Amino acid sequence: MKMAGADLSLAQASKTVHALQEELFVGKLGGAITLQDPERLLGKLGSQWRKPVIRARQGFRLPQDAGRWGDKLSADLALRWAVTGESSASRYALFSQGGPRRIAVSDVSRAAALLVAVPELVSNFADVELLETEEPGFFFQTETDQSGVRWASRLQTWLELQAGDARQREAAKDIHRQILQRVPR
Repeated sequence: MKMAGADLSLAQASKTVHALQEELFVGKLGGAITLQDPERLLGKLGSQWRKPVIRARQGFRLPQDAGRWGDKLSADLALRWAVTGESSASRYALFSQGGPRRIAVSDVSRAAALLVAVPELVSNFADVELLETEEPGFFFQTETDQSGVRWASRLQTWLELQAGDARQREAAKDIHRQILQRVPR
């Protein structure tokens, strides 16, 4: 089955729910699965999260008429892409990240061609930095805005920031609170 950007078999889902039940993260009542300890589950996710594998990265300048670059990337249905959590932080918290917007893509050359982007050797002068990866976390449960940009989920953003520098960890605290506030009680 395909769920929010991830392939998951029924057997995998069942094993996961069983493991989460054993650790008392979730409970089952009839056919419903309920989250029992969201704070502890987030803590475990954060402590076990590792920086994803990036196969390639390249900074690019976009043409002045770049316009709706999200729509341009979405035109190729085979290309997986989303703004990274680090670059999505300002969507969820008061946080300003310097440098180019980082975008996770399944194929850098394909994405660059869609954007009609010009390689930039000095990363601070780049408009975007494309990170080639197949890590599913980047593409899971993204949020698309009205201009076609796929932003990292609140959870992915929190995971990346909580493992970052002091400023990022401070912003992660606010996002952590937001995540917990969204959990049904």
